[in-house]
Amino acid sequence: MGFTALSLTSPQVQEPQPSQAASGSVFKSAIVPGKDSLEVQNATLIQKALGLQAQQLQQWQEEQKMSRDRQHRGSIVAPLQARQAENELLPTTHSDTASTAIAQFSPSITIRVAIVQGLRTIVAGGSTPIQILDTERRVLQEIAASTAVIFQANRGIQWDGAESSTPIWLHPKNDGFVFIGDRWYRGEVLLIPQGNSILVVNYVDLEQYLYSVVGAEMPSSWSIEALKAQAIAARSYALVHHQRPANSWYDLTNSERHQVYGGLDTETSQSQASVESTRGLVLMKHGQLFEAMYAATDAVVAKYHADYQSMSQTGAQQKAMMGFDHLQILDSYYRAAYLARIAP
Repeated sequence: MGFTALSLTSPQVQEPQPSQAASGSVFKSAIVPGKDSLEVQNATLIQKALGLQAQQLQQWQEEQKMSRDRQHRGSIVAPLQARQAENELLPTTHSDTASTAIAQFSPSITIRVAIVQGLRTIVAGGSTPIQILDTERRVLQEIAASTAVIFQANRGIQWDGAESSTPIWLHPKNDGFVFIGDRWYRGEVLLIPQGNSILVVNYVDLEQYLYSVVGAEMPSSWSIEALKAQAIAARSYALVHHQRPANSWYDLTNSERHQVYGGLDTETSQSQASVESTRGLVLMKHGQLFEAMYAATDAVVAKYHADYQSMSQTGAQQKAMMGFDHLQILDSYYRAAYLARIAP
């Protein structure tokens, strides 16, 4: 993986504001029992809820795609073409969406996120059939779509009359989604036995991971320019921890300890658009990836990041409302940092 340096100076292009994002997830009221109190007799209730949510998920997915495509056509393609004319850093495209052009020079990077720790019982399922694989990626079992399975830690992992003393993969077929506990996730999931508990790690594409992070870290009703600045900062932060992982099993957690990540639950069409329009862009400093720290307010930044350049999220929104674009916002917080694009 390499990087191509770009300028933080923004071309003078006016981008129309996308329409306000749809509300977050349709799954906030999931009927799923919680934590270690879960018992096997709850499986019927869980399975009914999972089947209903899988239907809602398909509708939500279609609505998000339609909204995202409208935003791409209206607010992203023109600026990309303007940037192409100015600095020739972007490829020529005849597509009606920006994501196709950007994807041509943005390699796929998988981020490992710890989404559950310390629980003895895990409920899982999928929007499509789920393959349970061993560490050699051999199929142990296939679970039908919308079917809940309970995994329990007991000197390994036990489920449905089967067991494994080593980690197992949950791989959704046909680019489906995985259901863990009470949330849906993109990518695939690794269940790791750790004594009397199970560690659950989501392996997810970096850009799709950011769909959720941006939606969790910043209100999607805020300016698209503030959201773009957040997307670039979050991508830079994630890549630093991809290169410097928290431990051997995962790069970072899903909490404020690193970056908040809620799977599909915190995605919106606005968060997706902000990620797609900045796809592959990161901050660097002195030839190295820059760990772009950020916090909610100027006061929090001053208290916890006084010795480190950090972005205030509310400050970014205020600057956006004053007419700053995302590059100007980043430049105001991360002095001496410069923009780069991930290269294969």
